[in-house]
Amino acid sequence: MAWRGVPCGFRPCKLRLRSPLNRRPGHDGANQESLRALLNIIERHPGAAFAALLLLHTVLWTALPAALYINLPLDLIEARLYGREWQLGYDKLPPLPWWLVEITYRIFGRDLFLYLLSQAVVVISFVVIWMTARPLVGPLGALASVLILDGLHYFHYTAQKFNHDVIQLPFWALAGFSFHAALRGGRLLHWSILGLSVGLALWAKYFVAVLAIPLVLFMLLNPAARRKRNLSRPARFSITKIIYIFTVLWMRMNPKRERSDSIE
Repeated sequence: MAWRGVPCGFRPCKLRLRSPLNRRPGHDGANQESLRALLNIIERHPGAAFAALLLLHTVLWTALPAALYINLPLDLIEARLYGREWQLGYDKLPPLPWWLVEITYRIFGRDLFLYLLSQAVVVISFVVIWMTARPLVGPLGALASVLILDGLHYFHYTAQKFNHDVIQLPFWALAGFSFHAALRGGRLLHWSILGLSVGLALWAKYFVAVLAIPLVLFMLLNPAARRKRNLSRPARFSITKIIYIFTVLWMRMNPKRERSDSIE
């Protein structure tokens, strides 16, 4: 499979799929026709191909660990222990993934749905990435972006142990989508989503500083971003502060707790 087209920077690009079998005599004619037909379907209906990819990914990576694992992964066992306490904070890591595991287990009561929870989070991340890439490179380019990411073990093999690394994926993706959309359109909605995603990312993992600092630096150093900074500040910081305040309250209520892992 090859891509026909030239990178267009930030302008929308139209890509076309082309099968390399067309240039290789000797291949079975039926196989060539099948592959050509599949590529034509993907090119005509990239949205449907994307939906099929999400469904296949979800079914496969939910069924495999449910069928092959005798016990839950250690991170999920840890989540079952911590989540039942319902604390605003813990001495190890933020509470959000542990709360979600406990809620899921209380509603469904089976390990299968904990693996499904992981893949639901991954699928949400893929949808946000698709939404971000589509205006830049078109639907086929957006599909290629998701396929490339789906090749990383963080989105399948590692994701089955639902933990803080997994739950932060959609918030990072949403922050990138909203930040790009806000800079291009300047809509209050996008700035609000940015504040919400960065705030919730703190509840996912304290590593969110690695995401927030580059965004702030870009707002300070880029001339076009600086012109939009004053308009965005109320929505962006107000929502983030409201979410952060719960973590700050927990830290003030537990000043003597060891938080040696807080930078993870």
